[in-house]
Amino acid sequence: MADFLRGLLMVLGALTLVALLLLGVAWWRIRRTLRRLGEVCEGLVDETTPGRITLQPDDDPEWDDDDWAAEQIALLTAAGFEPCGTFGVDPMPGLLLAALVHPAESTYAVIYELPAVCRWVELVTCYDDDGMLTVSSSPHLENLDAMPGRERVVDLEADSAGLLELWRAAVRPTGRRPAKAEWFVAEFEQAYAAEMAWRDQRGGPTEEEVRRIAAQMDDPVDDADIAATVRRQAREAHLREAARAAAVDPDDDDESPDEDRPPAPRAPA
Repeated sequence: MADFLRGLLMVLGALTLVALLLLGVAWWRIRRTLRRLGEVCEGLVDETTPGRITLQPDDDPEWDDDDWAAEQIALLTAAGFEPCGTFGVDPMPGLLLAALVHPAESTYAVIYELPAVCRWVELVTCYDDDGMLTVSSSPHLENLDAMPGRERVVDLEADSAGLLELWRAAVRPTGRRPAKAEWFVAEFEQAYAAEMAWRDQRGGPTEEEVRRIAAQMDDPVDDADIAATVRRQAREAHLREAARAAAVDPDDDDESPDEDRPPAPRAPA
């Protein structure tokens, strides 16, 4: 059963720019489904949570529910959102997302689909003080603790139009960081890395987080499974932290912000 929870938490840490953390809840289902279908090659699925991800453009996306995806895109487009693109996520085979942006409102929208598992929509606004608002229809968003300054609003039944109403009621009127289509990929990838760094700095997922996630799963787990999962994730967090420390180059200025892109999101101290 510890193997089950390791898979369940494999991508723990993605709830930043667009709330990918819920993949920690759903990822084990993708692995199990893909293996049943014989679609996973040796080495394709790692049992460790990736410290970074890469968005891969998908110009010919194959949605499991084309009508649902088209409806959400139409609702967002009618509200003034513009397309950023459709992407897969490496190393998360099976995940498909369509990103849109409303530059005037400084807000991104992301439509997600996990094949044969679930689909949901996120609206995300970042603030100049490093705060963030996420409005979501995900059933798993609140299983994991939020980073400091991250606000969440969840409505499981809302479509994109309903989420927009919730967003309007919750978003700050001023102090929003700009959002542009050409910035989306970098913002997304950097935000994931910042969230992972924050979670690793505090030693990985807490016992309470693991219990909340396990409570939503069909398979029964006991205290030994919970404890084994927490220990395993703590070891992985330590290894990722060590790798980050070894990779730091004090003379490397690649991450210095320029005039054409907002500063990269960073983990709170």
